Amino acid sequence: MPELPDSVRLADIDAVLAAYGLARTGMPVRTEGGTLNANYRTPTAGGAVFVRLHREGFTAGRVRAEHDILDFVRARGIPVPRPLSTTSGHTTVDTTAGTWSVYPWLEGEHPVRGELGTRRAAALGEMHGRIHGVLATHPASPGASFTMAWDRDHSLETLARIDAAAAARGADPWIREGIALQASLLRAEPLRYPRDFAGLPCQLAHGDYHDQQVLFDPAGSVAAVTDWELCGPFARIWDVVRSLAFSLLFSTPGLEEYMAGYGGPSRSRPRSATSAWSSGGRAAWGARGSGPPSSSKATNASHASSRRPSPRCVSWRTLPGAGRPNAAWCERRPAERPSPGAVSRPPADFAVPWRGG
Repeated sequence: MPELPDSVRLADIDAVLAAYGLARTGMPVRTEGGTLNANYRTPTAGGAVFVRLHREGFTAGRVRAEHDILDFVRARGIPVPRPLSTTSGHTTVDTTAGTWSVYPWLEGEHPVRGELGTRRAAALGEMHGRIHGVLATHPASPGASFTMAWDRDHSLETLARIDAAAAARGADPWIREGIALQASLLRAEPLRYPRDFAGLPCQLAHGDYHDQQVLFDPAGSVAAVTDWELCGPFARIWDVVRSLAFSLLFSTPGLEEYMAGYGGPSRSRPRSATSAWSSGGRAAWGARGSGPPSSSKATNASHASSRRPSPRCVSWRTLPGAGRPNAAWCERRPAERPSPGAVSRPPADFAVPWRGG
């Protein structure tokens, strides 16, 4: 059984559960994954629950903003976990160790990274398209802009901290290998500046969507989408290509199925090669590899594989989707899209989590 980290005492978990009116009936077990958050499957009299200690610096206000996003997308058909409420009506608890939240335990399967397969790749892409369609109607999406910033030295320092945390928690080797690859690319390659991406159409997006952030049911459909803590304003095409990279779909089967799923049930077969590496696609995520010639040498620092992308790449052509987002829609500016219609405004103190560099 994985041990509790030094910063977490069993008494902390008991205190958190007590705030929800729950009592532990066995030892918490640290779940796999989660480099910066500490997650525990904890048995209680009412059934197992998922107890999360949020990463350092994530305040109760920020976590509750994430929970507001969960409420928004759940009400519009996206399968997401519902955080439990404490006896006082809150969805977070603070202890000396940090901010905590508790969810019902959800059954499902995380795929082995690199072994997604075409069927689940299609389901993953289909869910991504649905999420983009729903979040496009959120009040934070109109007028959203690319707000990320980065610095090479700061990024290398951050990666070193993440690697140390991964090592301390016994993370799978592929996690540390991916971190090492990112660091080596940052050291070796020229960087593109944020201003080069400022013109990309943006909206509220999950911010960390990929194959390890979903649970699949036995039929291969997405049963739940998890880990919304980085939800914020991003370029749509960036969010798509980042997911493809993190899911290793540039180097394993499933890329075309993912994009066909993203486009919805009514679509054209994706074209390959040149359109996949259009100016919009390359600018969105500085992809390296065997795409068509380009003056850009931008780095795909988060691709966790050193193999080059297959020439049979995603197309960014129009994939008709009966009002749903599609690959071309990723590159269309808000003024070019039909109005999503009126939506209810969130509470005045609503805050969307922001991801800075």
